[in-house]
Amino acid sequence: MPLHQKKLKYWRDKHMKTTTIETKKAVTLDLSPITLFVTGKNDKELLENAKIAFIEEISKKFPSLSYSINDANALTMQTIRVGQIVECDKGIGIVISKAQKRVRVTLTGQRTLSGTPELFTPSSASFEEARSKRPSFNKDEWFEGSSGYIKVANKIESVVVGKRGNLKTKLYIVGTDEYINVTESQLKRFLKDEKSEVQ
Repeated sequence: MPLHQKKLKYWRDKHMKTTTIETKKAVTLDLSPITLFVTGKNDKELLENAKIAFIEEISKKFPSLSYSINDANALTMQTIRVGQIVECDKGIGIVISKAQKRVRVTLTGQRTLSGTPELFTPSSASFEEARSKRPSFNKDEWFEGSSGYIKVANKIESVVVGKRGNLKTKLYIVGTDEYINVTESQLKRFLKDEKSEVQ
């Protein structure tokens, strides 16, 4: 190596230190089912003994698993809930269903997006900012993902319409883990597009 390159390398090594920036990420581990054989007098004791056996087992041989690495504030199947206001690179919306490691979100403007929960982060947007109103040309029907207001126990709640059943439809109360079941006639009679319309 020529002298001027050696000097340049010496100067770089001395003055230009490379730093690695650590970032906080969420790592989700999906472990394969593990069967353990334990003894115990009752269910509580069996479970406690199974926990001890599990720790011993994974310290010897870690079970097979799948994993995902996401932003620290990304949602998972355990943390995301139906009726939650979320956002992604496509916009803001409300979760309308979750099953089999996928969620469906109705975004503003009558758009629906389906994907893994890691695509979404919790949003601080209000219900009015996140909701998808029924189009003016179709005010006779409520569809999955439509949102509105309904009075529950003398309180007006903001809700999103869940999957329609044969006899009843779930209305998920936005921002909670709660829902109410309503019949088709109750849906048409009590669910309103605007808060001011609720009696």
